[in-house]
Amino acid sequence: MTLLLSIIAFNIIIIVHELGHFIVAKLCKIQVLEFSLFFGPKIFSFKIGETMYSLRLIPALAYVKLEGEEEESDSERSFGNKSVFTRMAVIAAGPIANILLATVLLVVIISTNGYDTTKLGKVAEGSPAYEAGLREGDIIKSYDGKKVYAPAEEMLFLMASKGKEAKVTIERNGNEEELSVKPLVIPANRLLLGFRAKESYGKDSNVVSSVISNQSDEKNNLKPEDRIVKIDNQEIKSMSDILDYLKKVYDEKLKDKENDRKEDDKNKEIDIVLNVNVLRDNKIESLQIKPSLGEGRSDSYDLGIAFAPSVKGGAGDIIRESFISTYSYTRVSIYSIIYLFQGKFSFGEVTGPVGMVATMNEVVQMVPTIMDKIFSILNLMVFISIALGIANLLPIPPADGSRLILLALEAVRRKPLPVEKERMIMAAGFVFMMILFVVVLFSDIFKIFNGIGV
Repeated sequence: MTLLLSIIAFNIIIIVHELGHFIVAKLCKIQVLEFSLFFGPKIFSFKIGETMYSLRLIPALAYVKLEGEEEESDSERSFGNKSVFTRMAVIAAGPIANILLATVLLVVIISTNGYDTTKLGKVAEGSPAYEAGLREGDIIKSYDGKKVYAPAEEMLFLMASKGKEAKVTIERNGNEEELSVKPLVIPANRLLLGFRAKESYGKDSNVVSSVISNQSDEKNNLKPEDRIVKIDNQEIKSMSDILDYLKKVYDEKLKDKENDRKEDDKNKEIDIVLNVNVLRDNKIESLQIKPSLGEGRSDSYDLGIAFAPSVKGGAGDIIRESFISTYSYTRVSIYSIIYLFQGKFSFGEVTGPVGMVATMNEVVQMVPTIMDKIFSILNLMVFISIALGIANLLPIPPADGSRLILLALEAVRRKPLPVEKERMIMAAGFVFMMILFVVVLFSDIFKIFNGIGV
């Protein structure tokens, strides 16, 4: 059921994109030959006026076929015989429809659940944010020199900063202050002692709450309520101290050998023994613990903050915040693409259609009630719809953005690019996009079957 809902949601985003092209083409008196839901062999079709409406076998995507879009046509109503700006309007209508869809969905979401702000609801004592001077009730205005309109933007800029110290502008009691914060870096590849701490930060962050994995030697097991006070005679006062020391051991003893390890040795015990002193029942116990190796796709970063709960408002607030949220999600999509090309995000983190559906399905399964499931899907639809709209505006053939660039050149030259050259550009772009699609497809499948979150 949840997978079906996810597939339907993803297809709605694609169908709305094609409806954008379709509606503007109709308004501009361009002959629409076919509007098709899905791809593959035709299941059935019917004709209304001059347009064939069809349903096809493979339940994914949709497309619109316009007269004179891909071939020469003498018809006055063909796409190719319309003005440059008319054609640009038809092409841009798809991405714009995706962004408008997101705004409509946000109106529904905010009307019911309220809207998010950048006001801090909690700052963990002992966390990087707390040490930097951030406090509950502060409003984050910018991070690392970039304005912040929503929590998603702060999290994106935090990830892109790669753990470097950053300037944070906050509003407190009506006044703005600039603070400097150094995020906690959690390495993707690190040693694990196999426990969860009572707190992420502060005086009990070195106290065991629960044990994740047991050592083979029961005598040397960590136990709930153990307070880790030393590792290899290195004094430990917090989780940060534990992470720092384990990173030091990893860097010194494992990094040079990482390429020599066999595939089947990953995530298992390694040939390192740590002398861990714990305070247990008011006595110091010395444990000999063999850590395991945790491996992820990329480092993660944390400030130790939580944003305040969503705020509800009147009709004016709902409309205003829907547009602000649309703008915010659009910025996140644009910055994500920029950071990808700058190398701040890895290509392995790119998600395709399979990964998007898998993500939707995974999130929907995590929430308890049917209404929670619906709103989880709607929230994901907002982000994916905007992301696809922005990605479609990239100047990469055969995306809509590349066609807009060619039409802009035509407007400047006052004559169209030769058909043969345009077809060569589009064909080369199509091959590139197909290769990219296959790579991303296999990446999505690999993530799913290896249990990696998308």
